[in-house]
Amino acid sequence: MAIDSSTGSGTRAREPSHDELFANMAEVRSRGVGNVEAPLDDLPALRWAARNGCPASHDEYLTDAEKIEYILRLAVSRLRGKSAQAIEALLGLSRQTRGRTVGFRRGEAVKLYGKSRETFRVRFETPLLMAVTTNLRLLVDERRLAIREARLPTFSNNDKDPSESAVRGCSYLPRRPEGPLRTPISLEEVMKLKKQRKESFWPSF
Repeated sequence: MAIDSSTGSGTRAREPSHDELFANMAEVRSRGVGNVEAPLDDLPALRWAARNGCPASHDEYLTDAEKIEYILRLAVSRLRGKSAQAIEALLGLSRQTRGRTVGFRRGEAVKLYGKSRETFRVRFETPLLMAVTTNLRLLVDERRLAIREARLPTFSNNDKDPSESAVRGCSYLPRRPEGPLRTPISLEEVMKLKKQRKESFWPSF
């Protein structure tokens, strides 16, 4: 089953598994970000992450390939120190490695760790790709939460009468001392919803 079967008719893409997203990350590692081009049919999981994880303000003027690079940079930015520098080099996100072969990119990443190529490939490369994959899923989940929270009803401080809220089709909410009334949303609620849909909120390794 294709992850993204959309043909322009509004068909919704299936959410990929963590393994599928990691497999696409491994493919980008082999190609380099600079060689990721449309139509991206061979990178459906990464395309899904880019479409669902990039800020809404970028939806209109970025191509899918540009969204993939953008969200990869966001995911890598959550790493620190030589880990971030190494994965930037390995994926071709740095100026020195963009457009270069995977051998050259891996060599630049190896320099940061001071290890042999084989040691880096076996001990560090997969964990780095896993970390970026996890961050991609977190970016998608965070945007989902932001979208859901933005759609929740918000009231002014003057809405104190329960009947007024009822007229708007909403149940009355007690006033919060820090500001306007709004429906609270918590991680526990999201976890419960995910469980009901038999899906895991956090990716498992």
